[in-house]
Amino acid sequence: KGLGRRVLTAAVLLPPVLFLIWLGPWGLAPLLAAFAALGAREFVRLLGGSDPPHAPWIAAGSAVLLIAACGRLLPLSVPAALVLVVVAAIAGAFLRRRGGMLNGLAVALVGSIYLGLLPGHLLRFYAFGREGTSGAYPVYYALVLVWGCDTAAYLVGSKIGRHRLWPRVSPSKSWEGALAGVAGAMPDHGELFQRE
Repeated sequence: KGLGRRVLTAAVLLPPVLFLIWLGPWGLAPLLAAFAALGAREFVRLLGGSDPPHAPWIAAGSAVLLIAACGRLLPLSVPAALVLVVVAAIAGAFLRRRGGMLNGLAVALVGSIYLGLLPGHLLRFYAFGREGTSGAYPVYYALVLVWGCDTAAYLVGSKIGRHRLWPRVSPSKSWEGALAGVAGAMPDHGELFQRE
């Protein structure tokens, strides 16, 4: 049941995602921004940082700002964007009605940086396209590595995974799946060095 749903999801979502990547940074950035905004809001809620009510929006806006800065879609450097994120997080922390200010600051900062900087750097991969290859190739390549890792981890972990990795956080993840994920990305990663 789980595998069938994953295959169906991939069959439906893969073509539009590949097309957006092919369009370049301006095609991929809105998709990354939407996922980062939703993820940042969820991250803040999970860690109890949704007081005041606008805290998830501060984290979501900060994540989107970092993606735009990483992709050079705004005339703003990444360090300048980080300063704005810190200022927004501090302002949001001061507006908290209950709980410690440091907790609110940490939740907003970690959420927006994790969900903004990491996907944002995917936009920088367009600059790594070699002469005669599409600038989208490095982005496709990064996704192939992730998909290879995820697929191997899921298949091995669901079939033979017995030793739980971190049951309190993710009860279905296993050490066997984690090791298979690393191995699943290795053949793809070796291809990079053969091309150079």
